[in-house]
Amino acid sequence: MLDSLIHMKMERFLDESRQSSILEDEVYLKDIRDETELEQRYMQLDIPKTQKFLIDDYIACVKTAGIRYSELSYVAGIKDAVKMLVEEGLLEDQECGVLGDMRQKFNL
Repeated sequence: MLDSLIHMKMERFLDESRQSSILEDEVYLKDIRDETELEQRYMQLDIPKTQKFLIDDYIACVKTAGIRYSELSYVAGIKDAVKMLVEEGLLEDQECGVLGDMRQKFNL
């Protein structure tokens, strides 16, 4: 129960944090504009549907892997930050409560 609560809160925090960051990141916004243009050009290519399906599957796989990598990197950053704060004595090392649960879940 607590694991799912922590997971839900982490997902919501991740979504909110990411959303505010991407709206301000010029490189990301340019990549999105480029992606839109390239998708339109791709859709106009005169290639057989079977080849388009293969390319679509490849693109979806690359995107999914990239998203998962980003999420895992974010969680690793949180893990490292909490560990550093505990090691520096800036955050109390508890064996119970939410911090204790986080330590157990993320192997801190």
